Amino acid sequence: MADPLRPGVKQAIEQCHRSGVNVRMCTGDNIVTAKAISLDAGIITQEMLDKHDNESEESFVCLEGPRFMELVGELIQEKNDEGKTINETIRNTRQFEKIAAQL
Repeated sequence: MADPLRPGVKQAIEQCHRSGVNVRMCTGDNIVTAKAISLDAGIITQEMLDKHDNESEESFVCLEGPRFMELVGELIQEKNDEGKTINETIRNTRQFEKIAAQL
């Protein structure tokens, strides 16, 4: 079950695509709901989803948070003398770049 899209969402996403902007969605919904919403909104196409579901090589069209963290590793945090985080770096930047290339 998913809430209906707000008015104008599809048109805004179409405008982004025409302008060369790749729209991606981050959600707390389960992967099945997220895929359905993304398809309905025009964020992804059925062709992209079919390729993702049938590809033997890893595809990052739809990716859940735990899988993302497994692939890129944890964040390495640099803290100052007071213990406040001043910098965060992804452990596996090579894998992150591979994922980002498909976004």
